[in-house]
Amino acid sequence: MERILRYEKKYLTVYTSNLCILIAYIVLFFNDIKEEQMFVSGITIIVIMYISTIILYNLKFFNNKHVFVFLKVINLFSLGLMFFSNIIFILVTVILNYILICVELILVFSQEDSRKRNTMFLFTLVPIMMCSIVMWLTKDLYTIHLLFLIQFSVILFGIYKIIDLNGDEMREKIADGIKLWESSQRSNQELLLTQYEVKAAYQQMEYQKKDMEQTNKTLNRITSEMYIQNELLRYIGSTLELDQLMDLVTDSIIGAIGVDTCSLIIHNIELDKYYFKTKTNYNVDVEVQLKNAFVNGDLSKYFAEKKPHIDSFVDNTDYPFIQDRPVGSLIIIPLIRNNSIYGLLISEHAVAGFFEETNLQFFQSIATQINIAVNNASLYTRMEEMATKDGLSGLYNRRHFQIMLIDLFDKIKEDGAMSVVMFDIDKFKNVNDTYGHLFGDEAIKMVSRITQRYAQSYDGFAGRYGGEEFVLVLPDHGLQETVEIMKEMHDELKKEPLYYNRDRLVYINVSIGVTAYPDFGVNAEDLLNRADNAMYYSKEHGRGKITVDSTNLNEYN
Repeated sequence: MERILRYEKKYLTVYTSNLCILIAYIVLFFNDIKEEQMFVSGITIIVIMYISTIILYNLKFFNNKHVFVFLKVINLFSLGLMFFSNIIFILVTVILNYILICVELILVFSQEDSRKRNTMFLFTLVPIMMCSIVMWLTKDLYTIHLLFLIQFSVILFGIYKIIDLNGDEMREKIADGIKLWESSQRSNQELLLTQYEVKAAYQQMEYQKKDMEQTNKTLNRITSEMYIQNELLRYIGSTLELDQLMDLVTDSIIGAIGVDTCSLIIHNIELDKYYFKTKTNYNVDVEVQLKNAFVNGDLSKYFAEKKPHIDSFVDNTDYPFIQDRPVGSLIIIPLIRNNSIYGLLISEHAVAGFFEETNLQFFQSIATQINIAVNNASLYTRMEEMATKDGLSGLYNRRHFQIMLIDLFDKIKEDGAMSVVMFDIDKFKNVNDTYGHLFGDEAIKMVSRITQRYAQSYDGFAGRYGGEEFVLVLPDHGLQETVEIMKEMHDELKKEPLYYNRDRLVYINVSIGVTAYPDFGVNAEDLLNRADNAMYYSKEHGRGKITVDSTNLNEYN
């Protein structure tokens, strides 16, 4: 229908031309109108229908097939009234227009089924048949007219069959086209479905790839962490040196986890000493920064908190110990023993968001292993002290002191120097008898404390040689230099008060003997004997004195 409507305007142009020619003929050649009343009626109806057709076409009423067919049938009836005109020109014009309208109607139904097409063809013959009946009733209708009518019907039927045959071929082509289109649509749908499945499979593969990458990353991380933990466990079982352990921990974390800087702070509670160890990929002295921050109290809050500190978006101004290096992520793990914090494990990375909860578990496990190592080292230190140090004084016992003295002498005997000082508490038996053995122990502790301080100040070592006898070794110190140091220590010992029953002051004194190598002695034992002789010289000549070794043991006050 839409196709016919697209051509209706052209049909109207043809109808207009035919109508104009017909009207011109009437005006120029047709004089006896009364004899052609049927013609007048027909032409009048045609003009009216023509005008109506133009109006209805412009108003888009032709979109309704029934309206279109109705108007065309009326046109056929109007043409049928003039079908048997005696004027050849009019007859030819009427026949052509009649055929043109029939063709239009046949084309309108060309896409319908055969029953509707045949019905439409028979319907196109109805107007001319009815008009023929009217003509037969109103005037003579000759045999020639009947033959003409039959011939016209045959011609019209031939036109119909030709159009119908072409229509069949067109319908077959359309049907084939539809099948091809449907097949193409199915193929397109199958292709789209295949594309969708391929895309979905690709996306699934991408997801699986990401999952595998994440799993592989996790496995690599776990493998690295397990390797570090195994190395630490192996090392913990093979060494009790804290400094070496701190080296291993910081090196391993940088190598396996990939952090940029790793620092470790450990407080040796027994010695009340802090140890610092830092490894970094930057050309910056991070350890100095860390020590300064510790001294300034910038790490105090981390020693106070017993939970890990993670900062995934670091602002360097919040951390005074972070200077001259990029840090995006930071993790601080407290080292806890006996419910108190004794150290910190600090790791840094330049990338923000580097540390995750899984990293926290690893660092906490490392902290646990550090605890084990520190406990082992502390236990070893205590056992070593029990084996090498005197339990009361805290100084080296006689056996270990002699070993250390021999080792030192072997190192310096070629071109070095050392001094040996021996001294004991004067009248110590009277102290015990007068104030008791507990007070005597306090006297020994006081002398040991001051002696140990002087030993540390001059890079030496001290030991308890007997009951109230002590010995002090100062490497790289000559005889006269040591005498001056002993004068200072002697004055301090004499002035150090001891309280008996909290209300009675007691002072003690010591007798001192000093010798030195290479001035005197040929070996470690010889030096000890000469220092001992000098000490006894002091005791035999009034006590509370310093005697310097000489060939004839001259007395020095």
